[in-house]
Amino acid sequence: MGDSRVVKVSRDDLPIGNQGADLPAFAAPADDGIAGQPATVLAYATPHAHPNALAQNPIGYDGVGLVMARNLIGPDRCVKCNAPAEGYQLLRRLSWHHPALYVLILFPGVVIYAIVAMCVRKTAKVKVGLCPAHRAAHRRNVAIAWSLCLLALAMLIGIPMTLAGQRGPDVGTYKAMGALAGIVTLLVGLVYAAVAVPVVSPRRIDDHYVYLNKAGRPFLESLPRF
Repeated sequence: MGDSRVVKVSRDDLPIGNQGADLPAFAAPADDGIAGQPATVLAYATPHAHPNALAQNPIGYDGVGLVMARNLIGPDRCVKCNAPAEGYQLLRRLSWHHPALYVLILFPGVVIYAIVAMCVRKTAKVKVGLCPAHRAAHRRNVAIAWSLCLLALAMLIGIPMTLAGQRGPDVGTYKAMGALAGIVTLLVGLVYAAVAVPVVSPRRIDDHYVYLNKAGRPFLESLPRF
């Protein structure tokens, strides 16, 4: 991860109401894997201590989910259970557009939707901590999703090839059943990948912050409240 830079935050530098709090300074690594972005120091203030808390803290809880500054390295705690992450940070490349754009899938179609979505989407990178248990769960979910998709492709390709030289009244039925089973398995794999694999998912991205779903309650409750 490279050398770390630690910025000390004194009580005199804090907004009114926070001078009495003991605030730890968290150092982001100098080489954080996000090119061109300076290291961000996480200085946590007491929740509700300042009316403009979002401007005073790079990470917090807005009552709905996790809010992080764009291109931020989060604290060394699991984003799911708040256990120590032991230095592990998972890089997430996120993109988001307004949900109303999904109407374009119905009309004029998927191609136009894809073009418009690529043009107007907002993107961001964040790093979130995962404890060993949730790290293993994430890897397991990725393996399951890939296995389902590969199995579906094997069924779609392998069953017709196996039956290619067969003759009989039921061969066509077997081919259709194999194709249907492959399509269903592929859809299950894609849905599983979309639901279970993402550790966090964006509900909104603006010019400065990323608003995320799927962070665990213990982690959220440890953060400043916006």
